[in-house]
Amino acid sequence: MAIGSFFNIFSVDMAIDLGTANTLVYVKGKDIVLKARGLCKSFSSGGEDLHVLSGVNLDVGRGELVAVMGASGSGKSTLLHILGTLETPTAGQLEIADTDVFSLSEVSLARFRNRQIGFVFQHHHLLPEFT
Repeated sequence: MAIGSFFNIFSVDMAIDLGTANTLVYVKGKDIVLKARGLCKSFSSGGEDLHVLSGVNLDVGRGELVAVMGASGSGKSTLLHILGTLETPTAGQLEIADTDVFSLSEVSLARFRNRQIGFVFQHHHLLPEFT
């Protein structure tokens, strides 16, 4: 799936390039563990809105490997931050393990993130022994 033809999301397990349109990917024969519907993200800058994500739809099945690729500034990190519940979308819904995560309170979301989501950070800034 490409968002505004900027980046592609594809299933490594199925080796599918999803093309250049906002496409809904259905995973057949697998338990769906992540379901994103209509994810949008905009930022305001100088009185204007910058639309980074527009209507992202995605299903990810248990054990499936997914890659997000695209040019710098295309919205990959923003999408991953939303999927990891580190940012909230401007619009849309995200279910992880059958939980509508953005309907949770801040404390419940933090607890959910702590128990259900793992992160591998690209930068080691949070580890003082590596700085």
